[in-house]
Amino acid sequence: MSSDRLAQIEAVLASVAESQARTQAQQERNTEAIARLEAAQERTQQQASETEQTADDNAQYLGETRAMLEQAIHGFRADIQAVVAVFAESTAAIREESNQRHDESEARQAEQDQRFDNLLAEARADRQEWRQRFDEQLAEMRESRVAWEAEHRDWSQRFDEQQARMDERATANEAEHNAFRQTLQTLLAEIARIWNRISA
Repeated sequence: MSSDRLAQIEAVLASVAESQARTQAQQERNTEAIARLEAAQERTQQQASETEQTADDNAQYLGETRAMLEQAIHGFRADIQAVVAVFAESTAAIREESNQRHDESEARQAEQDQRFDNLLAEARADRQEWRQRFDEQLAEMRESRVAWEAEHRDWSQRFDEQQARMDERATANEAEHNAFRQTLQTLLAEIARIWNRISA
């Protein structure tokens, strides 16, 4: 609500308050007038000669009072109608502003929803791409593992074969060593016998 409308409402409310104050003052004056009328009526009973003049004066005063009351009531009604008109105008302006803000809020919400949907779609695409790369890397790792296992089996087989050949060579070397030692012992024994014969 604009400051001009607030000022207009405040002015109308001040006018209403002033009209109410005037009406209250007029009612007080009316009360006083009624009191005076009652006193006048008492005096008319004592002063019969002044009754007609007093009645005319009272009738005129009552007429003036009634006219002032009607004028005050008319002004009060006009002020109330002005307040109602201002409130209606202000309510319409507030409703229009509220509808505009509601439309803007819905537009922002729609934009945010669209952004969220775009981000969600991008996240799903990134997730799909990441999963595809992961599956590819996993397949490569499995292929590498299969190749490594095959190479390991081949190496183990070659190692076993080489170990078997080394074991065979060790057995042959040990047999040759035993034969050489036996031959050497036999030769030494023969030399000892020959030496004993020579010595004898």
